[in-house]
This record gives sequence, structure tokens and C-alpha cells, in this order.
Amino acid sequence: MWLVNGQIGGRLDYAIFLALFIMINIIFGVGGLGKNFLISQSFGLRRRIDFKHITEIRLTPFAQTSRGGRVLGQFITDKHQRIQLVFSGDVDSLRGVLQTRVSEQVSIEQGSSGSGSMGC
Repeated sequence: MWLVNGQIGGRLDYAIFLALFIMINIIFGVGGLGKNFLISQSFGLRRRIDFKHITEIRLTPFAQTSRGGRVLGQFITDKHQRIQLVFSGDVDSLRGVLQTRVSEQVSIEQGSSGSGSMGC
């Protein structure tokens, strides 16, 4: 409401855009890693996928900011589903965490940033 009534806003289209932006961020939610599972959340639905169903992991660095790097993690299940999560940090530390949680048969590959190989 401060943005709508203040000097920044005051226009109805801006207020609608801001409300939709906030709503989309709430709907998409937050996913992450548990001890034996990963959590994928989209459109308000939270899914828990055990690591025993993961067959392949692809890690691709895609941004370097002043606060550190960002890594796109793509998890492929035994049913050929792709789950994508974004992590803060670098590929090597994320790989170390994942290797302690998944079985040795799961391949963890590193993609190159900007390669375009991470399509949906």
C-alpha cells in the first residue's frame, strides 16, 4: 500500500503488477534439500522426492554476484521427471553436499554456463 499511495506508485496498473509479482513468488515457494530427500514446490504444491528415486544430477553455474555464485541443479528421477532448483554457492561445494546424500550410482555432472543444455 505504501508504494501505491507514495511517490513511486499511484497508478492502478503498477499496483496490479506488484500484487501479481508478490503472488507469483508466494505460489512458487521455496524448494531445497533434506537429509534423505529434496523438496520441489511449484504452483502451491509441495513434492517430496526421496534421493533413491534420483538417477542423475546436473549442476550448472549461471550467475556470479557480489554475494557469491548461483547454481542451477537439475535432478532427473527414475520416471524421467526433471526437477530444477536454484542454489546459492558454487558447484564444488554443492557437489560435495549431494555426494553425501545420494547413492554412488547417481552421476553428478557439471554443465557449462550458457551452454543451453539445461532445457526443460
